Amino acid sequence: MKIRKELWFGFGLMALIVAGALYMLVSVEQIERGHIGLLMLSLVVVAIMLGFPTAFTLMGMGMIFTWLAYRRNTTHTLDLMVQATCKTMSNDVLIAIPLFVFMGYIVGRANLIERLFRSIHLALARLPRALAVATLVT
Repeated sequence: MKIRKELWFGFGLMALIVAGALYMLVSVEQIERGHIGLLMLSLVVVAIMLGFPTAFTLMGMGMIFTWLAYRRNTTHTLDLMVQATCKTMSNDVLIAIPLFVFMGYIVGRANLIERLFRSIHLALARLPRALAVATLVT
């Protein structure tokens, strides 16, 4: 089986990225947060180039490297995440977001938008630019 030139280029680029990240980790005396960030970035690029879905790649790498940071005990990353989550959840203004999404779902399922648009367009048919006005009102 012959591999195309594009695949050779992609595999070579991924190997170069991984080799650079590993060389960086081996050559330094003390692994710092910047090194871990560069390693995470290189692994995200490689995983996306391998064809993993972007959302799951970002979520998985975030969880893995948060766990690594927590194990190294350099920062209390998970404690900060819990505090930020509680602070966000206690904000009363954000209750509008799920209600707005629910309203859009209900209006879409009930087919109300199409009926409202059609009725406004018919009511304003004699006016110039009735289609634009109906779109804005809807």
